[in-house]
Amino acid sequence: MVPTVLESHIPPGYPVRVLELGESFIALRNYQIPVELQETGDSWDQYLLSLAEWERNLLAHVTMQSNPAETMYLLNDGVVFGASDGSVLQMTSGSFGVVLVHVRTKTAIATAMGAAPCFQPSSFRAEAYGALAVLRLIWRLSQFTGIALSATLRHWINNNALVRRISYEARRRYPNPRATLQPDWDVTQGILSTLSKFNDSLTYDVQWIKNHQDDDTPVQGMSLAAQANCYADSLPGEFQRVSYGDCRVVPMIEGTAAHLIIDDVTVTGKFKRAIRDAITLPPYFAYLESRFA
Repeated sequence: MVPTVLESHIPPGYPVRVLELGESFIALRNYQIPVELQETGDSWDQYLLSLAEWERNLLAHVTMQSNPAETMYLLNDGVVFGASDGSVLQMTSGSFGVVLVHVRTKTAIATAMGAAPCFQPSSFRAEAYGALAVLRLIWRLSQFTGIALSATLRHWINNNALVRRISYEARRRYPNPRATLQPDWDVTQGILSTLSKFNDSLTYDVQWIKNHQDDDTPVQGMSLAAQANCYADSLPGEFQRVSYGDCRVVPMIEGTAAHLIIDDVTVTGKFKRAIRDAITLPPYFAYLESRFA
């Protein structure tokens, strides 16, 4: 079921396009910020330009209900739900969507969407980019505003494999070199290294949630977490409708240190097979061409 979108004409400072969620609303793109709350110039955009390419791309499509300082105050005000989701289109283009919801007021305080770079992306990788975007957005908001973080984040993800990996790696007491050979390790290590930056300033709890609950349940009958997840699920498709494209060389995420690139394509998993194929297949194909020419 597609969420109901309401159009209205009400004073500036209120959403002019929202999703109806029964007892609450989530603001969409056309949110008009009151002048007295607006940051001067493009300061947040200028801040993003100072970041590394991978992070600049990750946070390029962030929409906040208010200015960054007000958003930080809401993040520090009680429990916040973070919902992230990912999508793969035709096995060549991956994207993610994120929403942060202030639980007490049941309102969305920020959304984000973007690409999940990979030549042949998986749903796991797209979901992992969404999880990374949740944490980097919160981290960078605190860094940008200079406001100390003291938040409680409950992160809802509908990919159980990703939830298990994050939970397992977060409990690990010592580094495991073999973990670097896991598929999509570059993204998952980015999640864990970002979590380590918070120290005790962020109470973080990652939980699995069933996806597509709006297929058989009215929006009004779903929990706030399910509503947030359904909204996050709509954002990757929205992004791909306006920005489609594959990515052969993946920008290196902080902490990765090295990438395996074969024939100008970044390999993000199944490294042994990729190396074996790169060595054996070209001469084999050349033999076939000469043998059956």
